[in-house]
Amino acid sequence: MPLLSRASSLALLLVLGALPARAEEAPPAPLPAPLPAPLSTPQAANSEDIGGWNLDTFKLPGKDETICVVTREFDNGDRLGFVLGERGRGIIYGQPGLKVREGAEMDIGFSVDGRQPLGFHGVAYDPSAIMSEPVPSPEGEKVLAVFARGQKAVIGSNALKLRSGELDLAGAEAAIRALDACGSANNIQVVRIDPAAPAAPAGGSGAPVTGSTFADDGQAAAPTAPPAAEPAQPEPTPVETAIRDAIAAEAKKRSAGVGYAVALPKDVTGDGQEDVVLVFVLLEGKVKKGYVTVLKTIGVNSFARLNTVDLGGVPTNDPVIFTPAGIIVTMEGGTPAKPKEVEVLITPDKLTVKKKK
Repeated sequence: MPLLSRASSLALLLVLGALPARAEEAPPAPLPAPLPAPLSTPQAANSEDIGGWNLDTFKLPGKDETICVVTREFDNGDRLGFVLGERGRGIIYGQPGLKVREGAEMDIGFSVDGRQPLGFHGVAYDPSAIMSEPVPSPEGEKVLAVFARGQKAVIGSNALKLRSGELDLAGAEAAIRALDACGSANNIQVVRIDPAAPAAPAGGSGAPVTGSTFADDGQAAAPTAPPAAEPAQPEPTPVETAIRDAIAAEAKKRSAGVGYAVALPKDVTGDGQEDVVLVFVLLEGKVKKGYVTVLKTIGVNSFARLNTVDLGGVPTNDPVIFTPAGIIVTMEGGTPAKPKEVEVLITPDKLTVKKKK
């Protein structure tokens, strides 16, 4: 079924550069990334100092879900952290001069106390921070245990030509225990995948972490066979590609990271063809800004992007309201009694923000 063949109340969602996915009939609130950007300033979190490491507890908006994050900032500005959520445990690393495009994918690996590096697929959740993919239980516990019993760690990425200096792991064991306690206290149910137990390697008593050379007891073990390849992801549809390209072009123009976007199919140019109204957020430095554009349908799987207008702030999770002349977007900064609203007028040729008198 074509992506835009359903009723015009259908909403599509992008999360930090991910492909848009089908949503429910009622427009949903934009979701955060699978794991949030914990190296940025937390907007709503409980924080606790654990011997030089900071433990933050994030409540995901609109969901009964919690993320626990423990991080340490070093004197040179580097940041190392560990994440615990329903999808598993992960490693995060930040560096002030990193300047990576938010949502970009790369490899991320680490070596503890000079042992052979262990690598993961990674993604940038902040212009100056990268994070490994979440590792389900029980492998996730084994990965963090390597840090807990180590002295020094080095983080790197071949794709980014990145290699950190030696990061002091003093206090990491207590920090990781606090992370696990946070998960238990908040009833975080980590997904569990139990692989077939491999034969014990010669000279070691612990089962190796999948795809690594680390054993449970910290001794080097023979590498395991690589995990089965994941099924190929379906090719993006033409409208998905058009949405992604439109946001990427604006992000590149403004040297910004991609936050989230809601794409709403509706004929707003009056030619009888269903267009795509795109409301999205970019992270420009440390400031989030909202924008609107329209992908005007000009043929089968063919779109023309109209101009992009600045909303002058950040849109809330409230659904966009369509009017005969365009749309109304509710913005952050208003009150329940009198929400702040921005009206965008839409014609077949351009978008214009209606100025309040």
